[in-house]
Amino acid sequence: MIYFRSYFLRSCKPSKTCYHQVVDQIINRASLCTVKTCESEPPILDSSVNHDKDSPKSEFDSIFLNGEDVPPPVNDVASCNWPKYILDYLDRKKITKLTPIQSYGWPVALANRDMVGVARTGSGKTLAYLLPGLVHIDKRLEENRTYKGPKALVLLPTRELTQQVERVSLDIGHYRPVSLYGGTDRTVQNSILKTTTPELIFATPGRLNDFLDAKVLELKDVTYLVLDEADRMLEMGFEPEIKRIIKRTYREKRQTLMWSATWPDEVKNLAIDFMERPIEIRVGSEEAYANPNIKQSIIFCDMDQKEKKLIDLIREIIGKGDDPSYNRILIFASQKNRVDYLVRLLTSYGHQALGLHGDKPQSSRDYIMDGFRRGDRRIMVATDVASRGIDIQSIKHVISYDMPQVIEDYIHRIGRTGRVEKEGFSYAFFTITDLRLAKDLLEVLKRNNQEIPDRLDEIARRAARELNRKARSFSRFSPTPYYDTNRPGQVYSNFRRRFSCFCAPFRE
Repeated sequence: MIYFRSYFLRSCKPSKTCYHQVVDQIINRASLCTVKTCESEPPILDSSVNHDKDSPKSEFDSIFLNGEDVPPPVNDVASCNWPKYILDYLDRKKITKLTPIQSYGWPVALANRDMVGVARTGSGKTLAYLLPGLVHIDKRLEENRTYKGPKALVLLPTRELTQQVERVSLDIGHYRPVSLYGGTDRTVQNSILKTTTPELIFATPGRLNDFLDAKVLELKDVTYLVLDEADRMLEMGFEPEIKRIIKRTYREKRQTLMWSATWPDEVKNLAIDFMERPIEIRVGSEEAYANPNIKQSIIFCDMDQKEKKLIDLIREIIGKGDDPSYNRILIFASQKNRVDYLVRLLTSYGHQALGLHGDKPQSSRDYIMDGFRRGDRRIMVATDVASRGIDIQSIKHVISYDMPQVIEDYIHRIGRTGRVEKEGFSYAFFTITDLRLAKDLLEVLKRNNQEIPDRLDEIARRAARELNRKARSFSRFSPTPYYDTNRPGQVYSNFRRRFSCFCAPFRE
């Protein structure tokens, strides 16, 4: 199903009798009302544009388009008239079927339009912005061969994601990119920048600003700017660094592309500030939506049962005798010391595991990732540093030993499996401390047509009633509630006692 929005504020004349309509139009200046259409009534954004109804999309993907003069989507690789080196790469990787974000995103990016692309993890966003970026560099070099600095810049939130995108670019092999990220010796990256003339830069905001302040690098010639995982960068507090970087680029001729897995208000505001006539392409609902190829299982237990249940689950998975090329297990824990503890625990039971978290030096993180990717170790335990940016197609099982703080992080975790339309399995240990996620988790399971545990349905209803009752009972002068919304991971002892009659569903 395809949705189209239109900018009609310019043609709207305010009337004294329609005050509320005028207010709504001013508030929704960037994106206004949504009109739902169906296959029998083709939507029209512009009379000169013929949108193809048969553009590739899966049955669970709804396409939302928002903007003026949106280019029509493409159905196949050949429709974009790629140069030979890109066609060779796509042929080498046997990429013939386009994902929805590629089908709609490639024409917009190749038309030099600013755009916002919102799609779930594993939907092909990297190629959706990287291939048009290489074409953009080709055109710039045809116009002027004088080197004044990089032509394209891709900002990413983490080292792992930066290295992942760099590997894809090196596999294409046309331009030699330079990656700038923290955790490694700055002098090595500094020498690379001084001895080479990179046209393409992959960087995290913090390390890039270090080189800009040291005047080692200039961005005045950047006309193709990509913000990948923009929501994640804003969550990590990179907004001031991002704004400093954008102001150093060539604003008059800059094409800005913002890519995200979710569409929060912070990303919307950033798009409004730094884009001109942007086109929004959103694949799927604004609500939390997981990959339907992933079978999700919820395991209810007490805190003191989690270790035993984890060992039993690992034994069950290994006992299935999966295909060696698709049998990795990724376990998520909430804290760094918990990661190290679980590695020792699994090793004591004969399951060799690797541990990944932010306190490890970059050399160790690279060694761990390479070993997990090659299959030297089948199991890796990690914090949410691995919830984005890890594109290892051999991960078949994802286990959330500790549930995350918000449901969006759960979506990103399980998105590490089920890549490129493969089948994946997700397991989540749900305890009394995870009541805050019961309702959201239930909605995610329903939207993905997963089996709904009776316990979860009952827990969500009881938790909602109890939290609402508590909220109503607090006086406006009450200093602190039992359940602190500013600290969603904390459940107070009084609140726990109130649920003492309710803990039975967690015990078997």
